[in-house]
Amino acid sequence: MTEHEQSPLAIDIDFGNLTLLKEACRDWAIRKTFEFKTVRATKTRYEIVCKQEGCPWRLYARSIGEADNIFRIIKYNGDHECFGLMHTGHKQATAKFIASWILPKLKQQPDHRPSAMVIDFKTEFGIDIEYSKALRGKERALEMIHGTFEDAYKAMPQYCGDIEATNPGSIASLELTSDNQFKCVFISFGASAMGFAHCRPLIGLDTKAFFLLLLQLMLWVNYSRSHML
Repeated sequence: MTEHEQSPLAIDIDFGNLTLLKEACRDWAIRKTFEFKTVRATKTRYEIVCKQEGCPWRLYARSIGEADNIFRIIKYNGDHECFGLMHTGHKQATAKFIASWILPKLKQQPDHRPSAMVIDFKTEFGIDIEYSKALRGKERALEMIHGTFEDAYKAMPQYCGDIEATNPGSIASLELTSDNQFKCVFISFGASAMGFAHCRPLIGLDTKAFFLLLLQLMLWVNYSRSHML
């Protein structure tokens, strides 16, 4: 198997940092359906080879310049003598990669299911991934879009302050535990609260409580009658 000229990997190609180089290698391995293993990975050196024993595919890059940020490919053999993947899954198809891959679709279809992602991944890359990995990828992508739950709770004080500052007559009260953890929040928008003053009076009755009260009354009546006989 020989790589085509559109490969992003070639001798003397520079990458802004080691992370960008690793991502390029990972993406290419997934798209070309082969796996690689790391021989050396330091702050200044990066070397990988095809995972199949005896395959000559190999890449070696090192940092250049004084800052050691830019990585340049020094040696590269893009030819394969293996037959690609002979098993399901892919070592480089991590949840991080799946998240970046599915991110654009989730922005348009947030309810896109992991089971559908498994099919889409197989169609696009020819690789089978597990449902659990697709689920982790989706969860990670949603965090990239909306942030984490931890970040949301941290933003609660600012959110409550913004409600009261931008909605006259509103109340946003945040209650925390003794160890500064979220306990509960009460929000009343001023416009909604003032609107209740113009609502028609209404008596609400909880049907469950009503029937429970009726049952208790019937039991009391039966008990009283049995003692009167």
